[in-house]
Amino acid sequence: MRLKILKLVNYGWTNVSYLASLKNKKVFVKFYLFNFRTLLLFSVYMLFCLFNLKISPIPIFPKERIENEKRMNRKLERLGFKVPKVIASDNFLVREWIEGESLYEDIKNSSSKRIREIAFKKGMQLASLHEKGIALIDSKTSNTLLSNNQIFYTDLEFSVSNAKEFQKYLDLLTLNMSIPKGKYFEFWESFVLGYKKVREFPKLRKDLLGFCKLAYSLFRFIGFL
Repeated sequence: MRLKILKLVNYGWTNVSYLASLKNKKVFVKFYLFNFRTLLLFSVYMLFCLFNLKISPIPIFPKERIENEKRMNRKLERLGFKVPKVIASDNFLVREWIEGESLYEDIKNSSSKRIREIAFKKGMQLASLHEKGIALIDSKTSNTLLSNNQIFYTDLEFSVSNAKEFQKYLDLLTLNMSIPKGKYFEFWESFVLGYKKVREFPKLRKDLLGFCKLAYSLFRFIGFL
């Protein structure tokens, strides 16, 4: 497989991704990292588990995360959710390139009407995933793509099936924390309404939300985010 790397797309906590060319077609290439940042993220997750007196492991090593992402990609596709098709995998993942932008960028640059429409749709979809026993674990707005008004789910390396309520709760926390400044109330209000169309919306615990905000602020301060 001859890949030609065209440009860096993202250098994140747990992976590095590129736009590449394969047989004259654009593809997305993702390399999975295992370093201090990965261990720190995993440690924060385990602290959340301890808050709830539950230990719910997630895959941490690159090979495990690649296999988990492929498996969850197939599962979401079977259930009717939009996901980029996986083309190949080895020590990295190659998937189709989706033209569009992240949910984060779309919210940041859209009108109030569009934000509310997308948020309501996102709420219904995430609630449907939860009803089917799936939690994404890392549900940041940057991990969702919008293309032709369709929602695509990406970065499923930590997602789980047969999820506990606490893991579904983490989806709400990570989404809540990643809404662009100035757009929070427009998005969150409509998201909650969409979620409630499918299932009961849990009350966000102040202790966990506060811990999440503290961890997020600390990571930004030390240059990890």
